[in-house]
Amino acid sequence: MVKLPRGLFYRVIEHNVSLQVKYEHTNRMKEVTVTRLRLGKCSVNQYLHMVNRAELDKCLECKTSIETLEHYLLQCPNTFLCN
Repeated sequence: MVKLPRGLFYRVIEHNVSLQVKYEHTNRMKEVTVTRLRLGKCSVNQYLHMVNRAELDKCLECKTSIETLEHYLLQCPNTFLCN
């Protein structure tokens, strides 16, 4: 993973950065979860390894790929989401 200068990672996913709220919900937990998913700051091994909270960045289910958010949600054949 390429480390981008501070704040520049957001321009990769949102080309027109604004102060507008992107997602609003009455349930704070849902709002936080959606925001974390959008920013890629979730408890997947790639992120946890980057912040020194996990030993490996590999997927614990398939043990072959790096566990990114995209891998966990869409690509991993062993995740509970695909069953």
